[in-house]
Amino acid sequence: MKKILPVIVMKIFISLTLLTIFPAKMYAEGDGVYIGVSGSYGLQNIDATDINTSIQPYGLSMTFGNSFGVNAKVGYAFSKSLAMEFDYSYLPDFSWSQPTNVGGANVNFDAKTQISTVMIAGKLSPDIGFEVVRPYITAGVGVMQGNIDVNGTGAGFSYASSNSKRDICAKMGFGIDFYATKNISIDTEGSYVTGFGNMNKIVYFNISLGATYHF
Repeated sequence: MKKILPVIVMKIFISLTLLTIFPAKMYAEGDGVYIGVSGSYGLQNIDATDINTSIQPYGLSMTFGNSFGVNAKVGYAFSKSLAMEFDYSYLPDFSWSQPTNVGGANVNFDAKTQISTVMIAGKLSPDIGFEVVRPYITAGVGVMQGNIDVNGTGAGFSYASSNSKRDICAKMGFGIDFYATKNISIDTEGSYVTGFGNMNKIVYFNISLGATYHF
């Protein structure tokens, strides 16, 4: 919770600043192409039950940390209320590390999971009567790829493994676009992302903050 609070405070600060500085005549554009980039933070809910069952006899329990990441998108707005976009997300550092004892030797195990997604998402923005601020809901489907590297190092001990999987995924979320000008918006979004099939253990909530240019 302590990690989330600075993000929430930052969003509120930006929202109030934009509403104070930018006049109402700066409005959201209608139809057209747009591109955007953002930084993100993934709050993991990765299911490591199966892995923990196999490593528990060695005194290990795997719980991944959260990860910073990046997002990029290219979209087309059919109107002020409806858009479709191609979205790429990369979260490179869901990490875990834990020391244990193997055959009398002190060994440190660590793992790093990298998650990337490519999705096609719809975006619905209801008219709230205020052009500068545009809340929206979004949902999308696509492909998720995960790579996990596990290493163990200690006196006279070395272990390394790497595994990669890919399958379909989906997201549902909500956000707000703050229009600084009719062409530039500051965007914040929170989305629930889950994998299916080979990736059904990967679940996280992604928070992003970035900027978009509307042609």
